[in-house]
Amino acid sequence: MAAYLAPIDPVAGARTRPDASKLLAAITAWTPGIKPTWTVSEVRNALRSHRDGDFSLSALLVDTMGEDDAIPGLLEKYVDALLESDFELSPVTETKGEGKKSEEVAIPASQKIVDELEDDWWDMVPETELDEFLRWYRMLGVSVAVLDWDTTTTPWTARLRTLHPQYLRYDCVAERWIYYAREGEFTVTPGDGRWVLLTDGRRGWMRGLVRSLGITWLGKQLTWRDLLRFCERHGLPIIKAYTPAIADESDKDDFWEQLRALHSEIVADLPTHLDDNGAKFDLDLLEAKDQSWKVFLDTLERCDRRFTINFLGGNLSTEVTDQGARATADTHRGVERSKAQALGKRASTELRRQVVWPWAAFNVRGSTLAVTPWPHWSTEPTEDLKGQAEGKKTLGEALNAIQDAGWRVKNVDEVATPYGLELEELPPQAPFGGPRPPGPPGAPPPPAPGAPLPAAKQKALARGRLLLGSGADVRDNRGFIAGQLYADAATDSVTREGSRVLAVDLQALARVLDEASSFDAVRRGLITLLGEDYDPDELAELMGRAVLLSELAGAFAVRQDIPELEAAE
Repeated sequence: MAAYLAPIDPVAGARTRPDASKLLAAITAWTPGIKPTWTVSEVRNALRSHRDGDFSLSALLVDTMGEDDAIPGLLEKYVDALLESDFELSPVTETKGEGKKSEEVAIPASQKIVDELEDDWWDMVPETELDEFLRWYRMLGVSVAVLDWDTTTTPWTARLRTLHPQYLRYDCVAERWIYYAREGEFTVTPGDGRWVLLTDGRRGWMRGLVRSLGITWLGKQLTWRDLLRFCERHGLPIIKAYTPAIADESDKDDFWEQLRALHSEIVADLPTHLDDNGAKFDLDLLEAKDQSWKVFLDTLERCDRRFTINFLGGNLSTEVTDQGARATADTHRGVERSKAQALGKRASTELRRQVVWPWAAFNVRGSTLAVTPWPHWSTEPTEDLKGQAEGKKTLGEALNAIQDAGWRVKNVDEVATPYGLELEELPPQAPFGGPRPPGPPGAPPPPAPGAPLPAAKQKALARGRLLLGSGADVRDNRGFIAGQLYADAATDSVTREGSRVLAVDLQALARVLDEASSFDAVRRGLITLLGEDYDPDELAELMGRAVLLSELAGAFAVRQDIPELEAAE
């Protein structure tokens, strides 16, 4: 379908024809500048300009901060927590029905946009461009991009291109964003189909991490420089050369010539022994004996901790290594996941309004902002199956302990609901040796405990015939015996075949299940243990056949014994 409609201005609500000259106007960014070294005053000037909405210096500072040994990894981890999550375009839904029969169904117009755009989403929003877009947003508090349109195709296509924010500024007087490109000065109007801008509120750049980490980063670089100079100086300690004051000049010259052969940078000549009592030539090392070098390491570690806390909300995932502190590390991973959720919600809102909506308005008839689908990343934490199982086990043990103490929990249903348990009261069980519950209608009453065996059974026992543990004659229960033997044989067979299918040490499998902290950890452990090519369907089919054969054997055994039992009665 040819493009026919410009997007609706979300503020004014006006619908206008697309301005092709504006959509296709070339916007070519200047080559970013390079500033490899910074002083304290230069960093402070960059942060001062940043506060005023001018990012020409702070963007260069962020580029240089990328040379740090910790910041790039932390920034990558922050962004990847979102990008590595499953993505989908979610259509806008509406409620159909009432009460318990109500359900959420996709609005047809919204589903139509999803069907037409879903396959081309990553061509329009490449992950590489989105990654850079989110990195600038995190570091500066603002990021800017453009949509490059191709109107020669049907439908029109667009591609996100992130711009370097060095040439972006906010005019506080005119209250507008300005970008300087090679073609001149442009007013940035997010959501017009050309410009894409991500920030938080009216002065979102004040939340950029460059403000809180700029001075810390510079302090770390200066500390690292001083540590290297310290190592250079103290890694080559001063050599103290002792020369007797009364020695001949020729002997002193020979001694110094030998010292030069050591290629040492620092040698101190220390005249000694003014008389010939014990006079000799000697060497010694002048080394640092204090622990002042530790201040450098403590400073570097503190800087790295600040980096981690600012990016990820805590540093437990990098500091905690003891397996006994797994719960603490899991808590920190939850903090990381919450940050990913927050980033996903912000990105989803702005990409929907500034990217999806213009594309839909240009290409899909009847589109409105209200039915525009939502980009959605599944950043919710994975289900902890092992933790849930342990919680249910602990709940059962607690309830048993309360019952053994002589108490009864009245709100068991309420306690069990958070664990997903649906409880149903069991029928009362007869105590051991007590009266048995009545059998089905028409069935003969069971013999009372301790009652003598029927006469036929007593005669069979007297003739030495083999009886079961229940006192029943084996000859009267041939189906039972044959069925049990068949079930045992099926069990042995499936055990052998299961061992072949799994081809894994069961103890190793048990360790994987015990050490896993989540469903994903179980999956990764099983893949590592069983291999990528392992197919669980074969094992499931084997178990299904074994269960079916055992059930058929039991049914056949019952049908085989029923005529004999009726004849015996």
